[in-house]
Amino acid sequence: MKNLIGKHYGRLTVIKSTGKKAHSREIVYLCKCDCGSIIEVRSGLLTQDKTKSCGCLYNDTRKKDMSELDKAKKYVDGIEIGLFDGRFNKNNTSGFKGVSKHGSGYRAKITVKGHVYFGSTRATKEEAYKDRLKFEEELLPKKQEGKK
Repeated sequence: MKNLIGKHYGRLTVIKSTGKKAHSREIVYLCKCDCGSIIEVRSGLLTQDKTKSCGCLYNDTRKKDMSELDKAKKYVDGIEIGLFDGRFNKNNTSGFKGVSKHGSGYRAKITVKGHVYFGSTRATKEEAYKDRLKFEEELLPKKQEGKK
């Protein structure tokens, strides 16, 4: 196995070998992160680009990604309207947003500000979907452009 001391991987600079072996053959190195943290990393994780920092890289990119997502959200009266626009749950089998099989029929469901509302069990999906639309009309604020 080649010597990695002095090499740079992502935000990590390899300082020295710890003298430890991982998986009975991989050398464990002491690395200094650009943020100043010191961590131990096995050679395979460095050379395969699987460890690029002490964890600060994940934290930095996660914060950036989350702030971009938060900027895109639109709120009206404390309700995130985007949750109700055109999104289907990936396990939706009825073909109608907020309608699911219930016993021998179908029923509407909506969750607004942490409270779950259920419609009556209906014979058809279409009838249950009418209940869902009624819930949206009653429970969701009217969309107001330009307001967050």
